[in-house]
Amino acid sequence: MILDTILKDLNPMQRNAVEHLTGPLLVLAGAGSGKTKVLTCRIANLLEQGVAPYRILAITFTNKAAAEMRERVDRLVGSAAKDIWLSTFHSFCARLLRYEIEALNGYNKNFVIYDASDSKTVVKQCLKDLNLDEKQYPPNQVQANISDAKNQMMLPDAFARTADNFHRQKIAEVYAMYQKVLRQNNALDFDDLLLLAVQLLQENNEVREKYQTRFQYILVDEYQDTNGAQYLLTKILAEKHRNLCVVGDADQSIYGWRGANLGNILEFERFFPGAKTIRLEQNYRSTNTILKAANALSAKNALPAGLLAITAKIPYLTWSDKWGNGRGQTWAFSIRMYRDMDIWHKLFGVGPDGYFAFQKLQPGEYEVFTASDDITTEIPDFVFQTVNVEEAGQIYEIEEQFEVIINV
Repeated sequence: MILDTILKDLNPMQRNAVEHLTGPLLVLAGAGSGKTKVLTCRIANLLEQGVAPYRILAITFTNKAAAEMRERVDRLVGSAAKDIWLSTFHSFCARLLRYEIEALNGYNKNFVIYDASDSKTVVKQCLKDLNLDEKQYPPNQVQANISDAKNQMMLPDAFARTADNFHRQKIAEVYAMYQKVLRQNNALDFDDLLLLAVQLLQENNEVREKYQTRFQYILVDEYQDTNGAQYLLTKILAEKHRNLCVVGDADQSIYGWRGANLGNILEFERFFPGAKTIRLEQNYRSTNTILKAANALSAKNALPAGLLAITAKIPYLTWSDKWGNGRGQTWAFSIRMYRDMDIWHKLFGVGPDGYFAFQKLQPGEYEVFTASDDITTEIPDFVFQTVNVEEAGQIYEIEEQFEVIINV
């Protein structure tokens, strides 16, 4: 059976993410934790459950990532995958607009898409027509301002209302003229693909209902890098069925300069009530030396730290041989990962920025060592407290978290 093949190589958390099909789902996944595998296996599972391919929408950020995901899905399910909508955000929007843009006044479906060079040429012509000096209004800077406005879903009129100084007022004039030229040429720039797709879905009830009904399941990769327009696009499309699965890691957000809003992933559970969160914490790519350094750096982030990845290649942390009495495997993790930090503080006196090291001696019994506020600090070699998790219901909750971390 195909499903057995899909699931047999997944770790428990990966399998949980693949099998949880109903309702909004946030998968927090660090680099090397198998997130692409989870997405492709989830798609394969949906098809195995009888979902029609054309009712699945999978979106990622780069053409390379989309091609890789398509190739993996094809290997799993073959020709059944050919009708899945699997592409980048911009490719999806371009496809939607080719079908539906005539519902917006002033465009037809034969529109051309301007690249960055084409857009810059138009900006420079607008500056010239408005008698604005390129030294005072560098075309690249003006172009970036227009792009940022579009990523925030701000049309020229809205941008003009926010212009609080003379310089921005002039940029608003350029933006208005720029859009007028594009419309006259039946052209869209790269940012228009998102802007107009969202505008179309917001304003046209028939088009919105059509695509909300079509896409029963939506999957989004690298969700930490979504901007305002991409968030709105995803939210609108998922409103009817609410089967939205997003994958990301707040510590890997790299597109802030392009309008990415980290709040989209950090506040996913607020934006999508009832959402389930699954953490992929087992790393298949890096050694523990690398993970130790990465976790130490991410722990210093001003925003909540990401996941402490625990490698599957080596069953214990490389620096853990300095600790313990040799009676069991030694592990370490960050307290910040967990919301119920009060439990840890009450039991062990450790704050939200602390780290634990512990050994699993036998099923249900752990030795917990001295905590540290700095993961690079050597933890003294003595037992801080021995915990038998079968002795108290409250401590049983901690065992469940231990079990997630060490994946036993």
